[in-house]
This record gives sequence, C-alpha cells and structure tokens, in this order.
Amino acid sequence: MKHLSRFLVVALLIFGLTSVNAQDENNPWSVSIGTNAIDTYPVGDPVEGLRGEVFSEFFNVNDHWSILPSVSVLNVSRYIGDGFTFGVTGSINRIQRLGDTRPSKELQYYGADGDVNYSLRDVLNTGWFDPYLGVGAGYTWVERVNRGDIGFGTANASAGVRFWLAENWKIGLSSKYKHAFEDDGIKHFQHAATVGFTFGGKDTDGDGIYDNDDACPEVAGLPEFNGCPDTDGDGIEDSKDDCPDTAGLASLNGCP
Repeated sequence: MKHLSRFLVVALLIFGLTSVNAQDENNPWSVSIGTNAIDTYPVGDPVEGLRGEVFSEFFNVNDHWSILPSVSVLNVSRYIGDGFTFGVTGSINRIQRLGDTRPSKELQYYGADGDVNYSLRDVLNTGWFDPYLGVGAGYTWVERVNRGDIGFGTANASAGVRFWLAENWKIGLSSKYKHAFEDDGIKHFQHAATVGFTFGGKDTDGDGIYDNDDACPEVAGLPEFNGCPDTDGDGIEDSKDDCPDTAGLASLNGCP
C-alpha cells in the first residue's frame, strides 16, 4: 500500500504537466494490467463464521485482504458509445484470509468477468478525474480445503475511478462486488489497482487531429481550422482563400 500511495502522488504531479484525454471514439481500445485483492469479510459465508457486517472494516487490509503482489489482473475493453465501455477481465489470486480465519494453506483463485461500465467524467466535467460505475457477470474458480475446486457464476457490481495521466495513459482503482448464487459459491469483494493504455485512434493525414474530429482528414491542417490547411499562412483557411498559395488579406478573400 505504501508503494501504491507513492505512485498516486507522482501521478498527481504529472497531471499538471500533460494533456488529458480518455477512452472514447477516437481511442476506443484499452488494455490494463495490475494487481488485485480478495476480501470475503463484508459479505462472506455467515454459516462458517467468515462474515462481518456489510462494509464493516471495509479497508481493514491487514486482517481481511488477500493480495497477490504481482501482475494478477488483465483487462481489455472497448468504447461502445455515450460514455459506455465493455470489457473482459481475467484475474488470479491466492487467498490467505477468509474473514477473520486463516486457511491451512493458500487457496488458488481464478476469475473471468465481463462488465459494462459508464463513465461519469463528462457528466461531472471532471477532466482527468474519471469516476465510473459498472455491472456485469462472471465465473470464479476457488480451491477449498479438503473439498476440491469449485466453480460458480457471479453477478457483479463495481465502482471505480480512472486518473488520466496523459493522452493515452491512465491508472485505475476499483472495487467490485461479486454475488454468488450457488450454494458453494463465495460472495466477495475484489479490489484492483491498474495501469492502462488506450489506442485505436486514426489520423490519416498525420496532423495530430483524429479523423473523427478532422474536417479535412486526408490533408494535413491546423487545429484552429478543424484540421483543414492554410497553405500560405495568412490565417485564412484554403477553402475560403481565393489565393491559397499567396499570403493576402481577409478583406480581399486572402489575396494580396
């Protein structure tokens, strides 16, 4: 957790020095990797004495969280429009804590999930700070002491925040509740910290303006003219310049 705190401080310092973008129609694809923690205490099995009150000791990392301190989460997502993204996530872990109890050995954990997330960034006009909510479903496999491996489906609800460090880079923090319906299933929270990269934007003419926002996508131009050129540099867009190759005056429609 100390390393994560330092990482966040450095990220916040970078915000003031970089431009901000997000996963959108210009950069629809995103890949993220990170680490995850499993916590059964707030919502676990009351029969086995593994459960406290909902959200009780939610941030009691030392007593309740099972953290795999390595790359243990991979997410691939795509922007589908109007602030929504769809993603698939794979995760692994080793559970050392079930509520306040300690299993006699570490239990292997594997998860596969599909989620639809909705970004609140544009609604709240928060710039680099990008909170979101999500729903989805998945399947989880957990080893159980003296009972073999079990697999169970889950319905998922998540909340998180992304911090946009630069045009394509982000870090993310999230908490996901996984509700198991099967009798052998384990209800639990999964927390994750990730770093990700967005890509997929198309800029045919290479002028730094994505085709979706470029009024002249096949001819290099200027941002102030929505990607259209001003060949003679007289401040008049070529399409409105009667003398596009010779600098002129606005009063003469661009002619000298």
